[in-house]
Amino acid sequence: MQDKFFDCDILILGGGCTGLNFALAYAKSNLNLSLTILEARENYEHDRNWSFWIESNDNFQHRDIIRKTWNSWRFSTSEESWSHISKKYEYVTIASRDFYDKAIQTIKNDKRQTLILGCAVHTISGNTIQTEKGIYNAKIVIDTRNNKNIKFEADASFYQVFYGYEVKTKSTFFDDTQVGLMTEMKNIKNSFSFLYVLPFSKTDGLIEYTVFTKDLIKPDDLRKELNHSIKKLIGDTNYDIKHIEQAVLPMGPLKMDQKKSSSTYIYAGTQAGALRESSGYGFLNIYNWAISAVINLEKGKDISIYKNRSSMSQYLDRHFIKTLRISPSSSKKIFVTLTKKIQADDFVRFMSETNRLIDLIKIIIAVPKLPFLKALFKNE
Repeated sequence: MQDKFFDCDILILGGGCTGLNFALAYAKSNLNLSLTILEARENYEHDRNWSFWIESNDNFQHRDIIRKTWNSWRFSTSEESWSHISKKYEYVTIASRDFYDKAIQTIKNDKRQTLILGCAVHTISGNTIQTEKGIYNAKIVIDTRNNKNIKFEADASFYQVFYGYEVKTKSTFFDDTQVGLMTEMKNIKNSFSFLYVLPFSKTDGLIEYTVFTKDLIKPDDLRKELNHSIKKLIGDTNYDIKHIEQAVLPMGPLKMDQKKSSSTYIYAGTQAGALRESSGYGFLNIYNWAISAVINLEKGKDISIYKNRSSMSQYLDRHFIKTLRISPSSSKKIFVTLTKKIQADDFVRFMSETNRLIDLIKIIIAVPKLPFLKALFKNE
């Protein structure tokens, strides 16, 4: 059978978070360019929740699909508990099913856009993409496929691994006014762990067991600890598991041979540095990049990759990860001290990469000095 040929102005490889955010931003533009998205998956299913901070009065494009907001988040160890409360910022969650539904409907309503499911990429030659459904030629290709070129064992020096259940309890259990951001913090062998609790209602919530580690492990390896933590947390309260959420996120700089974007072939998503090196947060970076990329197109400029972080912020991120890797037994003390000494709004700006110089100075003053000094003089 002879291959079918298709031409388009913009071709997106991968219709996940990055590709669909671009499609949503593009739908608000006045550009007269055809946009095609090639997505390998056959259909979209609820597979994750994206959480991040925004300002309470921010004109955020996705406010219509925010699942839940909180102005308070809690930290704890086995010995004590403390909280942050903010009037300026709110922690929000978007369920992937709502995001996918919004994006798919938007694409259907935009005659310029086409979404093709079940279309895996076979070979790439310049801006010519061969798939099982035909050969696509595009003026601009945006490659958003995540982690395809990352060999975790070789390319990442530190990992965030998590395994969680979205549950529905038979009786009232959750305090839905406050996020359990980092609870039950503890050092384990050469790693650091905590429990992350998102309470969507008094009977619905996401409970994740998270580990920061230099040893690559599978998320499923955390299942036993998650079950133990849930049993300890909710006791004999019966619950149903609605959804399993799991991932391995690289932390610190990737050592992969990152492919370089050109003016007509742009890499985006994880492989282009969308994730925050010290936390794994990435949705807002992707969202803001998509808006910026479309604005550049409207101005006749090249689509840019993610904005470089400030040199100071990037240095602190990388030194922070190096410290956790070299002195894992200090992890609990570092996070406890940091979250206790930093005010809520300062903490949010640091986590959201909107920090000011004074915020970075406060971070440096707050953390224990010895582990960071040890890392400073340690060659790797």
